[in-house]
Amino acid sequence: DKDFIFWLENSITFHKNIYFSRANFGLKGKELESSWAIDLLPTRSLHWPNTSFLLQNDSNDFAEKLANFPVDIKKYSATLFDAYTECTFRALARNIWRIRDGIIDPSIDLQYLDQGDILHKSLEKFYKNKNGRSLKLAAERKTAVDTALAEVLLEKKLAYHRTTDFLSKYQEENFQKLLLNFVNYDAKLYEDFPHFDEPLCEVKFSGIWDNKYPYEGKIDRIDVDSQRKRFLVLDYKNNSVPDNKEILENQNIQLQLYMLEGEKITGFEALGGIFASIKGCSRKTGLVRKKFNEKKGNEISYY
Repeated sequence: DKDFIFWLENSITFHKNIYFSRANFGLKGKELESSWAIDLLPTRSLHWPNTSFLLQNDSNDFAEKLANFPVDIKKYSATLFDAYTECTFRALARNIWRIRDGIIDPSIDLQYLDQGDILHKSLEKFYKNKNGRSLKLAAERKTAVDTALAEVLLEKKLAYHRTTDFLSKYQEENFQKLLLNFVNYDAKLYEDFPHFDEPLCEVKFSGIWDNKYPYEGKIDRIDVDSQRKRFLVLDYKNNSVPDNKEILENQNIQLQLYMLEGEKITGFEALGGIFASIKGCSRKTGLVRKKFNEKKGNEISYY
């Protein structure tokens, strides 16, 4: 809304301070959890669209140091586009200006982004470094999951996290359970559809739309059937999963983009793209090419 953005610009420029109230919303805009962490962003007179960025923080301090920097969109992404279709201002504030809470209370639980990052990196290590695709025994998979998770937790820096050894151990056990259930579910699928090789994990890509819009991204996993020159894209989801209507109406373009980029990366044909729920151990949402959607005659089945 141009009028709203104009009002916001004037508020920052002339009133010096502006408050933001944060809440967590689902993909359809439904408020899931009110956190009501309020930012006080001290700003100077500035040229739009500069905004305030966190310079130094200590979650035990009430005030935090901020400074203003110009924002330049160097690369677009599917995440930015999806945020834009959900709420244009939210995409502007969160994904372009990158406004974050300046005052966040220490938490005994992990932030959602931290949880997702831990699960994603653990799965990357499991398949990429621990040869998880080749592990046939449940005991072998458990050992590999435990090792991968332990390595990730050692490497991970957690923001605004205050807890005890007991609670940390409990959270680690919860991660172990989620990951083990998911890789065992995956192992059954690999057993039923054995044509895939070792998966490609966390595959980075970049390109230019219409010769003027640079973009970049990362594909969580690509299962490749190198013998038949085909592949399947998987995007891990920790919490909510987009529904098929959003995908068909191009409100969510992750899978479409990842399939196109996967064809460039592998040189093979995309079978489809699927959202894989880590918590739900399911693959209920996605896109599959019609000719691979059903097993016909002697045609190979992948699902």
